[in-house]
Amino acid sequence: MAPTEQEAKMAHPRMAAGALFFDTAGRVLMVEPTYKDYWEIPGGYVETGESPLHAAVREVQEELGIAPPLGRLLAVDWAPNQTEGDKVLYLSDGGRLDQDDLTRISLQTEELKSFAFFTPEQISEHTIPRLARRIIAATEARDAAAPVYLEHGQTPAPRRRDAPHTALPRKAPGMTSSPEPEPERVNSREDLAAFVRALHRNHAKVGRSWENADLPNVLEALSAWIDDADGWYRNTGREMPADGDWRFFARALMAATVYE
Repeated sequence: MAPTEQEAKMAHPRMAAGALFFDTAGRVLMVEPTYKDYWEIPGGYVETGESPLHAAVREVQEELGIAPPLGRLLAVDWAPNQTEGDKVLYLSDGGRLDQDDLTRISLQTEELKSFAFFTPEQISEHTIPRLARRIIAATEARDAAAPVYLEHGQTPAPRRRDAPHTALPRKAPGMTSSPEPEPERVNSREDLAAFVRALHRNHAKVGRSWENADLPNVLEALSAWIDDADGWYRNTGREMPADGDWRFFARALMAATVYE
């Protein structure tokens, strides 16, 4: 059955859920993935028919080998990106882990190398900016009466009902220059060169609206997207190139402007 016009407008976001655990000094537990070059928190995607809370409990048990009761919701973050579309993330309070809890941790070795506790300053040094903002905001919400609502890890400014919503356009942020940088049009080396030039022009014109606007963040996001590219191809119904191709590289560059 074809979707109605109203149904076609409805968002169908991916959801992910995680938990924040703390030591006696109030530092946050983070894990070091084998497949990324930055640290994460325990958690993952919500599966079909599963609640965000149940997903967080499942992911913690799978990744850490422990099942402590999770407390209240700390943060909800609306954080879509170009590669995955609409995305909502939930962070719950895992509470304090004592020494007995730590001795029971058994890492999922095919995905995780280690774990450690970090201060807010260390969190920013060990992970990407958007995730660091999300974790720090959720940590601060432990002292508040209600969860914090975020957009891209930040508390949004108040908006009037009739104000345009500009947090993230459906296209990649700010892609308004002509010709637009469109990775699906890249079929040759010449196309790739033209794509990179268009991307450069777009950054000069509206680069401040990119989620990852400076070179260090772009390169960090680029490497992360390449590491995770097989998932992007699978989720979009495409076949992952065995050795990459010109379009693969263009997609990677486009993703680097927004990828988490």
